[in-house]
Amino acid sequence: MSAPIPVILQPEAESARSLSDRAYFAIRELIVTLELAPGAVVSERELMQRLELGRTPVREALRDLARDRLVEVFPRRGIFVSTVDVGDIAGLSEV
Repeated sequence: MSAPIPVILQPEAESARSLSDRAYFAIRELIVTLELAPGAVVSERELMQRLELGRTPVREALRDLARDRLVEVFPRRGIFVSTVDVGDIAGLSEV
């Protein structure tokens, strides 16, 4: 029996059951493909327009992306795409 596919590898259409899920997968795709570069400021308003979604699904998606450490939230400063730490990559390759 095969192991379940990790969430990050599942196609968006099969996993997106709500608007916030749709926003999550779309924003994650922007980050993974570097359309949102590491360290870039994330604008909720721009994402709302780009994804044609409301504020609540985008905010929920950003909260989930912060939990997954793909974005960093700094109160009163903004939301930024997480940067890639070479030390983390070296640690992963050792495992």
